[in-house]
Amino acid sequence: MNTGKFGAYVFFGPANVGKSTIIGYLQTRHLSEEQFMIEVNKLKTKLGDKFKSNRLFSYFVDDHFDEYTKSVERNEQLNENTIAHGTSKYVHIRKIGDFFLIDTPGGVDYVKERYRGLALADVGIFAIEIKQLLNKDKYSFTDLNNFFISWYIWKRLHGINNTLILLTKQDLNPSKEEYEKAKDNLFEIIKEDVHNVTIIPTSIDVKGRNDINVTKSNCLEWYQGKCLMDLLKANMRKSEINSSDSLFMFYSKKIYVDGMGDTYMWKNNQGILNLQDRVAISPVKIGDKWDRVTASIKSMTDESNNNIEQVYPGKIVNIVFTKYLDGNGNSMSKKEIEIWKTAIITYEKNTNIISGNRIDITLESTSNMLPKEKDFFERISDKREVSFLWFGNVIRALIYQKEDSCLEHKMSLRLPNDYISCLTEDLPKTIIMQISTKSNNDDTLIVHSYRCKLSRIY
Repeated sequence: MNTGKFGAYVFFGPANVGKSTIIGYLQTRHLSEEQFMIEVNKLKTKLGDKFKSNRLFSYFVDDHFDEYTKSVERNEQLNENTIAHGTSKYVHIRKIGDFFLIDTPGGVDYVKERYRGLALADVGIFAIEIKQLLNKDKYSFTDLNNFFISWYIWKRLHGINNTLILLTKQDLNPSKEEYEKAKDNLFEIIKEDVHNVTIIPTSIDVKGRNDINVTKSNCLEWYQGKCLMDLLKANMRKSEINSSDSLFMFYSKKIYVDGMGDTYMWKNNQGILNLQDRVAISPVKIGDKWDRVTASIKSMTDESNNNIEQVYPGKIVNIVFTKYLDGNGNSMSKKEIEIWKTAIITYEKNTNIISGNRIDITLESTSNMLPKEKDFFERISDKREVSFLWFGNVIRALIYQKEDSCLEHKMSLRLPNDYISCLTEDLPKTIIMQISTKSNNDDTLIVHSYRCKLSRIY
């Protein structure tokens, strides 16, 4: 069976660089001026004195009540008020044409939401303000680490082949010289990666409903590259999808949809899901026990709340289940079942599912690490608490066995509070393990991230 496979595109990067503004601009660009003003007046009525005209487009994306007001704190080092947390606190998904655009929080307090957004995407769009690169010497190590932590995580999870970099708010630093200096500073931070990724200078004119290099190319005499939308269209992948592929979907979150009630959002990695299919869900929690249940697909909607009958790989879908059965074939109500954050969906007949609360991982040679990273890793002891990323979830784990050699480092981890499941043939080739420690200088929390191979779940 042939069908178009359209991936999801995630915007990630520091807070306050304009990620939500770009998505909101694209979301409303098709509206006439009259239609647009109707929507703006609705926002003004809804927000009241919280409405700020310079944040107009972001309101169409960051639409939770606690995202309407920015949190501001004083940065004594820069002697200025600094926006501390940005506006986005949650992952937001908007369907624009054939694209799913995913907005992620940039603030350091919303790491778990950001990782969830990264897991949902196929193509990454890293955004950073040109000014932040031009002024990089003013920022502390902690600031720069917070700016780029999502870049390093994306790179380790997905590589950089399907990645774009946006230098935002270009209108505030419009010259070619500033653009080139920002690129040079970017090279100092992320090294040779900068030569393998397309870098686009962009900006949004909120008042004029216009843009530079978002939907229009050749906006700047000195920039000869393509605009963002042209590159996204070029990245749209069409592939052969075999209807016999094993179904593999992972859970994102529980949401409430008008007319449907509580639904569950999932990302389809492979296979085709049809309305009324019977599927297996695991792990779920029934009382104090981990289990696997089967259920029928009662209804499905896309991100625009449209009813759909099929879900192809790369799609994000909201699902309502019915006719639950436990592992022994006993009927159950949905109130008896807690679908766990690590749950997956497979076809009911799939028997090659492995589950457990222990994993074995391997870290290859530490030769490519910085000396401090290598020294820190080699001093890690048994019983140390770590975490790892599992399809967008941050899972707490404990090291209970560690074997080191000159070629590789093997570790066995125990999950004290979670259970995970996966199809045997679809074990992730890579997982990211993270270990937190405090700086010796100022007690700043530093997160070390290591790319590991997963070999076993049991």
